[in-house]
Amino acid sequence: MKKLKPITLDLDIKDLGITLPKELQHLSEYSKYAKWLCEDVVGFHIPQFNKDGSPNLDWYSFRQHQIGSSEVATVMGLDEYGDKVKLFYSKLGEKFPFFNSRFTILGLHLESKISEIACYHDGTDEGWIENLFKGKMIRQKAEIPFYAINVNYPHLAVSLDYVMLGGQKSPFTGEVIPYDYPLEIKNISEMAYNKYDKTLPIRYLAQLQIQMLVLGCLTSEVAYMVAGNDFKMMPVDLDVEFCQNLLEQSHAFWKLVEQGREVYEGYHLLDEEEKVERDLAMAEVEPDPSGTDAFKEFFAAKYKVSRIESLRMGTNEEWDLAVESKKLNDVIKDTKKAKEIIDQKLKLASRNEEVIDFGDNGRIIHRRPEGGRVSFRVNIKNWKDD
Repeated sequence: MKKLKPITLDLDIKDLGITLPKELQHLSEYSKYAKWLCEDVVGFHIPQFNKDGSPNLDWYSFRQHQIGSSEVATVMGLDEYGDKVKLFYSKLGEKFPFFNSRFTILGLHLESKISEIACYHDGTDEGWIENLFKGKMIRQKAEIPFYAINVNYPHLAVSLDYVMLGGQKSPFTGEVIPYDYPLEIKNISEMAYNKYDKTLPIRYLAQLQIQMLVLGCLTSEVAYMVAGNDFKMMPVDLDVEFCQNLLEQSHAFWKLVEQGREVYEGYHLLDEEEKVERDLAMAEVEPDPSGTDAFKEFFAAKYKVSRIESLRMGTNEEWDLAVESKKLNDVIKDTKKAKEIIDQKLKLASRNEEVIDFGDNGRIIHRRPEGGRVSFRVNIKNWKDD
């Protein structure tokens, strides 16, 4: 196959350094890394390390100036592992520990291999296997070594895995796509895949929506590996309604960030009493927490200890929140009691069996081996359709 080149994106990392348009003047300190990728889209090629091997501080600080593609789901309340308050303070310059796991590290190393398989995918579930064996490449891709920012949405930035090169026929529709478009690579465990009803979580799909929005594309693709041994691929088209919500919510969040920067400036130079006053002012511009573990991690890192014997009078709003908390606590107690009654009925129903089977809809397991551990689980699916 003849080697193709991008047809709508200029991905050459030569000739960096441009005068940024007025919409991106707030990024002027990074202009030496910039170039136009296509109409309306500026790319920033910022190496993570300097030539001497030292960390490039620009690589870290650049992210404070926009909402990234992996962060947009947090802003929209669609990421069960993200928190808006934590993200808000990270945009103000606060740094929080990042915990790598074997899944994230292996996932990064496997991305290139998964992207290679994607080039042999022919639109069928397993056709890529024979194509790969025969060396029959179906399409070509390219890495995109830039942060991309559309001048129409200067508060958003995307760092794409790859782009599928334009001018090639889509194996999903049979149509030739006349532009370069996002190719996202993902890894997902079997447990997570089943948790999301054998598809990808919405936070992954949100990344593709912002990538299409920034690049001005109508389609994208995601290639992913389930449990390390099951390759899958699917197209994802631009969802106009989703992107409208994305823009509205991201604009609102970014307005809070801009207000927060004015209030938070010089925070770490204040004494403890002054920080208390500043925290009260910050409470007026902070977003609401997301109810996730990420908030707990943020709070434990930023507010490690309380001030001894500190006290102030509560506000009407805080009283209302306290009342709501107690009401919800009563609802939880009532719900917990109701669930216990239902589970006890199921235990009675399964007194003579270890398994009550519902076919494709799952089963109830109630094992009580002599001298062993009792196991009671309601493992059913498709119940939300009833």
